[in-house]
Amino acid sequence: MLKNPFSLTKKIRKIKGETAFILSYLSATFLGGLLLWSPFSRGGGTSVSFINALFTATSAVCVTGLTVVDIGTRFNLTGQLIVLLLIQTGGLGITTFSVWFFVSLGRNIGFKSRFLFQSSFSPRPLDELKGLLRLILLFTLIIEAGGALILLAYWSRLHSFPHALYLSLFHSISAFCNAGFSLFPDNLIGHQGSVAVCLTVAFLIIFGGIGFPVVYEVHQWVIQRRQGTRFRITLHTRLVLITTAILIMGGTALLYGIEYNDALDGFPRSTGLLISFFQSVTARTAGFNTIEMTALTNASLLVLIILMFIGASPGSCGGGIRTTTFALLSGLLWNRLKGKNRVHLFHRTVPEEVVTRAIFVVLLTGGLILLLTTLILLVEYANAPFPKAKGGLMEILFEVVSAFGTVGLSLGVTPKLEPASKLLLIAAMFLGRVGILSIGYSIAKKEERYPITYGEEGVMTG
Repeated sequence: MLKNPFSLTKKIRKIKGETAFILSYLSATFLGGLLLWSPFSRGGGTSVSFINALFTATSAVCVTGLTVVDIGTRFNLTGQLIVLLLIQTGGLGITTFSVWFFVSLGRNIGFKSRFLFQSSFSPRPLDELKGLLRLILLFTLIIEAGGALILLAYWSRLHSFPHALYLSLFHSISAFCNAGFSLFPDNLIGHQGSVAVCLTVAFLIIFGGIGFPVVYEVHQWVIQRRQGTRFRITLHTRLVLITTAILIMGGTALLYGIEYNDALDGFPRSTGLLISFFQSVTARTAGFNTIEMTALTNASLLVLIILMFIGASPGSCGGGIRTTTFALLSGLLWNRLKGKNRVHLFHRTVPEEVVTRAIFVVLLTGGLILLLTTLILLVEYANAPFPKAKGGLMEILFEVVSAFGTVGLSLGVTPKLEPASKLLLIAAMFLGRVGILSIGYSIAKKEERYPITYGEEGVMTG
C-alpha cells in the first residue's frame, strides 16, 4: 500500500514527454499483441502465433499495414475491432493523448517536450496545446465520418447495410490514419475500377498524410480570404502542398508511363490512370493497393521505394523522412548549384539547424534501412550465392523501406520470413513511426555550454 496516495501521480509527472511518447507506443504494441494472441480474438478454428500477433499489433499501432496473416479471416469481429482501435490510436498519435494527459494533470511541459510536440504537429509557436488537440480530434472525426458515408453509399449496393457500414468505417479509419489495412483478401484490387472507392480512399490518405497544421492553415486562409483579410501562409505549408502535388503527379506519370505496356496492358486508359494515381498516393505512406505488386516491373518498384522513403508530411499519420525534409534537401542542392551558402525558399531563409536536422534524418534513416536490409538478408539467405538468392535484395529492400516508412505495401514475402526477420521488421516499423528525432531527443546529452572550436583544415571531396 502506498504511503502517499498521490505518489503515483507525482512519479508520472516526472516522466519526460519524449520518454512517455516512446513508452506509450511500446505499451500499446505489446498490449495489442497479447489481445490479438488471445483466443477470443481469433476466428473459429484458426490459430495465430505470438510473433504474428505482435507483428500485426505493431503494424496497426505504427499505422503501417504490413500483414503476416489475413485479418479478415484469421481474426473474428473482436480481433478486427482491436486492430481498428490500435490503428486509430496510432494514427492520431499517442503523443496527442500523452500531452493531453500531462496538461490535464497541470504539468508544465518542458522545452524539449514542447519542441518535440511542436516539431510533430505545428510549425508555429504553440500557445495553447489543448486547443490544438481538440482541433485535431474534431478534424479527424469529421473527415473519417465523411469518407465512411461516401464508401457506405457505394458498398450498401453490394452488401447488407450492417456489413457495408462496418466495411465503410473500417476502411475510412484505415485510410485516414494511413494504415492500409483492408478486410478484403486482395486488399482493394477488386475495386480497382471503382472511381468512388479509389478516389475516396486516396483523398482520405492525402488528408491524413498532409499534416494537421497544413489543413488548419488552409482552412484559416479560406476564411480570411472570404472576410477580405490577409493571411500569410507559412513556408512549411507551402513546401508541403507543392511537394505533395509534385510527388503525386510525378509518381502517377512515371508509373503509368512505365507500366503502360506491361502491368497496365489490357486496362482501359481511364482505369490505368486511376490505378497509377492511386498507387502514387498510397505508396507514400498508406499501403493499399489496387494492383498486384509482383506484376510491376523493377523500374516501377524502384519508383515506389523512393516514394515510400520520402513518405508523408510532419504532423500527420504517415512516416518516411517527410516531404519537407525532401524539399529542404532539394532546396539545399539548388541553392548550392547557384553558389549560395544558405537555403532560400520563397523569399525566406531556412535556419541552418533545420537544414542540419533534415540531413541528419536522411543519413540516419538511410543507414538504418541498409543495416536492417543486410541483417534480414543474412537471416534469410545466409551464405547463398547470388544465383540462388536472385531477386532477394529487391524483395527485402522493398519490405524494409515499406516498414520503415510505415507504408505497408508488400511483394508478398513478409509472411514467409523467419521469426528473426519479422522482429527486425517490427523494429523498423517502430523506428519509422516513433521517429528518428524523437528517439534522438530521448537519449541526447545536454548541449555543450561552451563548445570547443578547433582550427579549420580542408579535405578533398568529389
